Amino acid sequence: MTKEVMVRIVGQHAGDAVNDEKLASAAPGVYYERDGAQYILFEEKAEGFEETIKNRIKLKDNCLEISKQGPLNSHMVFQEGMLHNSAYVTPYGRFLMGVRTKRFALEEREESLQIQVDYELEMDDQFVADSKIDIFVISAGQVRMTSRE
Repeated sequence: MTKEVMVRIVGQHAGDAVNDEKLASAAPGVYYERDGAQYILFEEKAEGFEETIKNRIKLKDNCLEISKQGPLNSHMVFQEGMLHNSAYVTPYGRFLMGVRTKRFALEEREESLQIQVDYELEMDDQFVADSKIDIFVISAGQVRMTSRE
């Protein structure tokens, strides 16, 4: 994969505590490998905030980590069959966020990565939603990005 990439993320949440939501974003990014891990870095603008959010995706040993820094700060860890807790920090306060990964799938090709994760989201030890996230990373010269519907 080339260093310059396009990153597309499609997330979906469904549950009593949230309206069924489907969110999608795309941004240019940078891909590299170090110490047996794959990294993708990109920035995004969050609705309602002027400051950009810096994102880091790390893939290593069937484990996905997504870190956000800026007006929203979080570190989510997705590992099939595991529950990982972390802080979710917003301008409105700090919350304990839990991610229980039910399914993790990674498809690697020469010019792309496709990651699919199904998980349960908890806030302050309370179930919030059944969620899905699809991440597509494609060398900047490629154009086709799809998601599961």
